Amino acid sequence: MELTKEHFDKVLKGLSIKEDLTGLAKKEDLASLAKSTKEDLRKAVAPLATTRQVQEIVDKAVEELARITNSGFEDVLDRLDVRERMAKMEKKMMKIEQALHMEIEV
Repeated sequence: MELTKEHFDKVLKGLSIKEDLTGLAKKEDLASLAKSTKEDLRKAVAPLATTRQVQEIVDKAVEELARITNSGFEDVLDRLDVRERMAKMEKKMMKIEQALHMEIEV
């Protein structure tokens, strides 16, 4: 393909000139925008919890749940464990049998 003056002029007409670029943001404008955006983000993120804070909250909740669950099981086991009561009842039954001179079948 041969470059002609007409082709060259056509390509040059499509390019921007200095006056076309006056409305675009300058380096200083972009730097200022970046700084303010960074500060806005910092302010927005500041009240959010950190990973460590979230982990501490979760750990405390897990510990509390484990404690509650464990104490619940201990309470149920205490209620269901009747061995001591049964031993006392057997001793009383033996005393009654001895006092009545008879044997009671269960």
